[in-house]
Amino acid sequence: MKKEGGWTLVELLFVLAIFAVVVAGIYELFQVSVESWRRSTQSTLARMEASKVLTFLKKDLREATPLTDEPAIYYAHKNRLIFYSNVDSDEPPEKVEYVLSSSNLFRKVTQPDSTQTPYTYTTTPTVTTLTVYCQNDTNHPLFTYFASTTQTLTNLPLSLSDRQDVKIVRINVRIDIDTQRPPETKQWTVEVTLRNVD
Repeated sequence: MKKEGGWTLVELLFVLAIFAVVVAGIYELFQVSVESWRRSTQSTLARMEASKVLTFLKKDLREATPLTDEPAIYYAHKNRLIFYSNVDSDEPPEKVEYVLSSSNLFRKVTQPDSTQTPYTYTTTPTVTTLTVYCQNDTNHPLFTYFASTTQTLTNLPLSLSDRQDVKIVRINVRIDIDTQRPPETKQWTVEVTLRNVD
């Protein structure tokens, strides 16, 4: 009898098993690559968010200025800071507030009502959402205040006399794009010396 060309059932099953192993390997490699890309993208986004927050805060705090009858710092707490700053390079200074609400960090700038002293700030502030990924809380405060490089002001919110003593503000920004998945929360810290205070 003449042998017909073709594959036996055993040969076909063997080829299918090898094909399944190769496809599973390719799929796993694809999954690892996608996860690596996702983590890299989230780390980059976190860096960009922190950079944006720190840029605004450093610029505004460096321009913090006292008023005739008020220190530069109007209110100081762990995750809320209000101060007077010349953010648009004209006189008089604006009232600037940074406040953390849940994971949202807001920057509020209030223009003075007039150019004559004493300044009042009753107009509606311009509100900017700097990030929606901020993970600071009472255990990881956004702001720490110093009267000198070694003297931390810890009785929050700061009293009038402590607000007059503030010379340095440490900003500790914690960003996590997706709190349910890696990578973990990233943290950036800078210290800003207030230039216009005695």
